[in-house]
Amino acid sequence: MLINCVLIVNDAATKSLISKYVRQTDYLKLLKSCGSINELEEVHANHKVDLVLIDEPLMTNDMVKDLKGAQIIVIQSVGENAVVNQMAEKKYFLQQPFSYMRFYRVLQRVKQSLHLEKNGNENCVYVKKGGDYINVSFDEILWIEACADYVTVKTEKRSYTLYSTMKSMERRLPIKDFKRVHRSYIVRLDKITEVKSLEIKIGQKSIPIGGTYKRTLEHFMRRNDLLVC
Repeated sequence: MLINCVLIVNDAATKSLISKYVRQTDYLKLLKSCGSINELEEVHANHKVDLVLIDEPLMTNDMVKDLKGAQIIVIQSVGENAVVNQMAEKKYFLQQPFSYMRFYRVLQRVKQSLHLEKNGNENCVYVKKGGDYINVSFDEILWIEACADYVTVKTEKRSYTLYSTMKSMERRLPIKDFKRVHRSYIVRLDKITEVKSLEIKIGQKSIPIGGTYKRTLEHFMRRNDLLVC
Protein backbone atom coordinates (compact mmCIF):
# COMPACT_ATOMS: atom_id res chain seq x y z
CA MET A 1 0.00 0.00 0.00
CA LEU A 2 1.50 3.35 -1.09
CA ILE A 3 0.57 6.24 1.21
CA ASN A 4 0.55 9.73 -0.30
CA CYS A 5 1.57 12.27 2.31
CA VAL A 6 1.87 16.03 2.63
CA LEU A 7 4.10 17.85 5.10
CA ILE A 8 3.35 21.27 6.59
CA VAL A 9 5.88 22.11 9.30
CA ASN A 10 7.38 25.53 9.97
CA ASP A 11 10.64 24.58 11.69
CA ALA A 12 13.33 23.89 9.09
CA ALA A 13 15.18 21.27 11.16
CA THR A 14 11.98 19.34 11.91
CA LYS A 15 10.92 19.55 8.27
CA SER A 16 14.30 18.18 7.17
CA LEU A 17 14.15 15.32 9.69
CA ILE A 18 10.63 14.24 8.74
CA SER A 19 11.47 14.44 5.03
CA LYS A 20 14.42 12.14 5.74
CA TYR A 21 12.19 9.69 7.62
CA VAL A 22 9.69 9.71 4.76
CA ARG A 23 12.45 8.82 2.30
CA GLN A 24 13.47 5.94 4.56
CA THR A 25 9.94 4.50 4.48
CA ASP A 26 9.29 2.61 1.25
CA TYR A 27 5.49 2.84 1.39
CA LEU A 28 5.42 6.65 1.82
CA LYS A 29 5.34 9.11 -1.05
CA LEU A 30 5.83 12.80 -0.22
CA LEU A 31 3.59 14.77 -2.57
CA LYS A 32 4.76 18.13 -1.28
CA SER A 33 6.23 20.02 1.65
CA CYS A 34 3.79 22.92 1.94
CA GLY A 35 4.51 26.39 3.23
CA SER A 36 0.94 27.36 4.09
CA ILE A 37 -2.57 26.01 4.71
CA ASN A 38 -3.69 27.37 1.34
CA GLU A 39 -0.95 25.38 -0.37
CA LEU A 40 -2.01 22.28 1.55
CA GLU A 41 -5.63 22.73 0.45
CA GLU A 42 -4.51 23.12 -3.16
CA VAL A 43 -2.55 19.87 -3.06
CA HIS A 44 -5.48 18.10 -1.39
CA ALA A 45 -7.85 19.37 -4.08
CA ASN A 46 -5.70 17.99 -6.90
CA HIS A 47 -4.29 14.79 -5.44
CA LYS A 48 -5.38 11.87 -3.32
CA VAL A 49 -3.87 12.72 0.07
CA ASP A 50 -3.82 9.83 2.55
CA LEU A 51 -1.74 11.43 5.29
CA VAL A 52 -0.95 14.95 6.50
CA LEU A 53 1.93 15.66 8.88
CA ILE A 54 1.32 19.06 10.44
CA ASP A 55 2.46 21.38 13.24
CA GLU A 56 -0.11 21.43 16.05
CA PRO A 57 -0.49 25.27 16.05
CA LEU A 58 -1.65 25.08 12.42
CA MET A 59 -4.52 22.70 13.21
CA THR A 60 -8.07 24.08 13.01
CA ASN A 61 -11.50 22.45 13.01
CA ASP A 62 -12.23 23.81 9.55
CA MET A 63 -9.02 22.34 8.22
CA VAL A 64 -9.89 18.93 9.66
CA LYS A 65 -13.27 19.04 7.91
CA ASP A 66 -11.60 19.97 4.62
CA LEU A 67 -9.16 17.08 4.94
CA LYS A 68 -11.93 14.53 5.19
CA GLY A 69 -10.58 11.11 4.28
CA ALA A 70 -6.98 11.83 5.26
CA GLN A 71 -5.19 10.62 8.37
CA ILE A 72 -3.39 13.31 10.38
CA ILE A 73 -0.14 13.15 12.35
CA VAL A 74 0.23 16.20 14.57
CA ILE A 75 3.79 17.31 15.35
CA GLN A 76 4.08 18.71 18.86
CA SER A 77 6.83 20.85 20.34
CA VAL A 78 8.58 19.79 23.53
CA GLY A 79 6.32 20.16 26.56
CA GLU A 80 3.04 20.51 24.68
CA ASN A 81 0.20 18.30 25.85
CA ALA A 82 -1.91 16.37 23.37
CA VAL A 83 -5.30 18.05 23.29
CA VAL A 84 -7.67 15.69 21.54
CA ASN A 85 -9.67 17.50 18.90
CA GLN A 86 -13.15 15.98 18.77
CA MET A 87 -13.38 16.93 15.10
CA ALA A 88 -10.40 14.73 14.23
CA GLU A 89 -10.92 11.06 14.98
CA LYS A 90 -8.11 10.07 12.62
CA LYS A 91 -5.44 12.03 14.45
CA TYR A 92 -2.13 10.83 15.88
CA PHE A 93 0.50 12.72 17.85
CA LEU A 94 4.29 12.84 17.61
CA GLN A 95 6.02 14.86 20.28
CA GLN A 96 9.50 16.17 19.60
CA PRO A 97 12.15 14.93 19.76
CA PHE A 98 11.21 11.61 18.15
CA SER A 99 13.27 8.81 16.63
CA TYR A 100 12.61 7.02 13.37
CA MET A 101 11.35 4.04 15.37
CA ARG A 102 8.72 6.20 17.09
CA PHE A 103 7.80 7.75 13.72
CA TYR A 104 7.50 4.28 12.19
CA ARG A 105 5.30 2.97 15.00
CA VAL A 106 2.81 5.80 14.48
CA LEU A 107 2.90 5.14 10.74
CA GLN A 108 1.98 1.51 11.36
CA ARG A 109 -1.19 2.68 13.11
CA VAL A 110 -1.95 5.01 10.20
CA LYS A 111 -1.33 2.22 7.72
CA GLN A 112 -3.64 -0.11 9.63
CA SER A 113 -6.41 2.51 9.74
CA LEU A 114 -6.12 3.18 6.01
CA HIS A 115 -6.18 -0.53 5.25
CA LEU A 116 -9.30 -1.00 7.36
CA GLU A 117 -11.04 1.88 5.59
CA LYS A 118 -10.15 0.52 2.17
CA ASN A 119 -11.12 -3.06 2.96
CA GLY A 120 -13.74 -2.34 5.58
CA ASN A 121 -16.34 -4.97 6.25
CA GLU A 122 -18.94 -4.73 8.99
CA ASN A 123 -18.54 -8.44 9.68
CA CYS A 124 -14.78 -8.59 10.16
CA VAL A 125 -11.63 -6.92 11.38
CA TYR A 126 -8.25 -6.95 9.64
CA VAL A 127 -5.23 -7.92 11.73
CA LYS A 128 -1.58 -7.83 10.80
CA LYS A 129 0.46 -11.01 10.41
CA GLY A 130 4.01 -10.30 9.28
CA GLY A 131 3.67 -7.93 6.34
CA ASP A 132 0.16 -9.07 5.47
CA TYR A 133 -3.32 -8.33 6.80
CA ILE A 134 -5.58 -11.23 7.72
CA ASN A 135 -9.37 -11.07 7.66
CA VAL A 136 -10.79 -12.24 11.00
CA SER A 137 -14.56 -12.63 11.12
CA PHE A 138 -16.33 -11.22 14.17
CA ASP A 139 -17.89 -14.67 14.60
CA GLU A 140 -14.43 -16.15 15.22
CA ILE A 141 -13.47 -13.78 18.03
CA LEU A 142 -13.70 -15.06 21.60
CA TRP A 143 -12.32 -12.06 23.45
CA ILE A 144 -10.00 -9.08 23.08
CA GLU A 145 -7.36 -8.26 25.67
CA ALA A 146 -5.42 -5.04 26.18
CA CYS A 147 -1.64 -5.26 26.44
CA ALA A 148 0.22 -1.92 26.76
CA ASP A 149 -0.06 -0.14 23.38
CA TYR A 150 -1.48 -3.24 21.70
CA VAL A 151 -4.54 -5.46 21.87
CA THR A 152 -4.67 -9.22 21.46
CA VAL A 153 -7.57 -10.68 19.48
CA LYS A 154 -8.20 -14.25 20.61
CA THR A 155 -9.94 -16.77 18.36
CA GLU A 156 -10.40 -20.51 18.82
CA LYS A 157 -7.42 -21.27 16.58
CA ARG A 158 -4.90 -18.54 17.43
CA SER A 159 -4.19 -15.07 18.76
CA TYR A 160 -3.48 -11.90 16.77
CA THR A 161 -1.81 -8.70 17.95
CA LEU A 162 -2.95 -5.27 16.75
CA TYR A 163 -1.47 -1.86 17.42
CA SER A 164 -4.74 -0.37 18.64
CA THR A 165 -6.63 0.76 21.74
CA MET A 166 -9.61 -0.78 23.49
CA LYS A 167 -11.74 2.27 22.72
CA SER A 168 -10.90 1.96 19.04
CA MET A 169 -11.82 -1.74 19.09
CA GLU A 170 -15.12 -0.98 20.85
CA ARG A 171 -16.04 1.40 18.03
CA ARG A 172 -15.33 -1.23 15.38
CA LEU A 173 -17.21 -4.12 16.98
CA PRO A 174 -21.01 -4.59 16.78
CA ILE A 175 -22.45 -3.60 20.17
CA LYS A 176 -25.09 -6.33 20.05
CA ASP A 177 -22.39 -9.03 20.00
CA PHE A 178 -19.52 -7.60 22.06
CA LYS A 179 -19.32 -6.03 25.50
CA ARG A 180 -16.50 -4.53 27.48
CA VAL A 181 -16.40 -6.20 30.89
CA HIS A 182 -13.10 -4.88 32.23
CA ARG A 183 -10.63 -2.12 31.38
CA SER A 184 -8.52 -4.84 29.72
CA TYR A 185 -11.19 -7.12 28.22
CA ILE A 186 -13.93 -7.13 25.59
CA VAL A 187 -15.85 -10.39 25.17
CA ARG A 188 -18.14 -11.84 22.56
CA LEU A 189 -21.40 -12.46 24.40
CA ASP A 190 -22.43 -15.68 22.69
CA LYS A 191 -19.05 -17.25 23.53
CA ILE A 192 -19.59 -16.88 27.30
CA THR A 193 -19.99 -20.27 28.98
CA GLU A 194 -20.43 -19.09 32.57
CA VAL A 195 -21.01 -15.81 34.43
CA LYS A 196 -19.94 -15.56 38.07
CA SER A 197 -20.10 -12.61 40.43
CA LEU A 198 -16.57 -11.43 39.66
CA GLU A 199 -15.63 -13.23 36.47
CA ILE A 200 -16.75 -14.60 33.14
CA LYS A 201 -15.73 -17.96 31.71
CA ILE A 202 -15.17 -18.54 28.02
CA GLY A 203 -14.19 -22.18 27.85
CA GLN A 204 -11.31 -22.57 30.32
CA LYS A 205 -10.43 -18.88 30.22
CA SER A 206 -11.38 -16.81 33.29
CA ILE A 207 -11.96 -13.13 32.53
CA PRO A 208 -12.41 -10.64 35.39
CA ILE A 209 -15.45 -8.36 35.53
CA GLY A 210 -14.43 -4.83 36.44
CA GLY A 211 -16.45 -3.10 39.14
CA THR A 212 -17.43 -0.21 36.87
CA TYR A 213 -18.62 -2.63 34.17
CA LYS A 214 -20.55 -5.16 36.26
CA ARG A 215 -23.84 -3.25 36.51
CA THR A 216 -23.90 -2.22 32.84
CA LEU A 217 -23.11 -5.81 31.83
CA GLU A 218 -25.98 -7.21 33.90
CA HIS A 219 -28.36 -4.54 32.60
CA PHE A 220 -27.34 -5.23 29.01
CA MET A 221 -27.79 -8.99 29.39
CA ARG A 222 -31.22 -8.65 31.04
CA ARG A 223 -32.41 -6.16 28.45
CA ASN A 224 -31.42 -8.51 25.65
CA ASP A 225 -32.84 -11.61 27.36
CA LEU A 226 -29.37 -13.06 27.85
CA LEU A 227 -29.74 -13.32 31.61
CA VAL A 228 -32.73 -14.93 33.30
CA CYS A 229 -33.11 -14.81 37.11
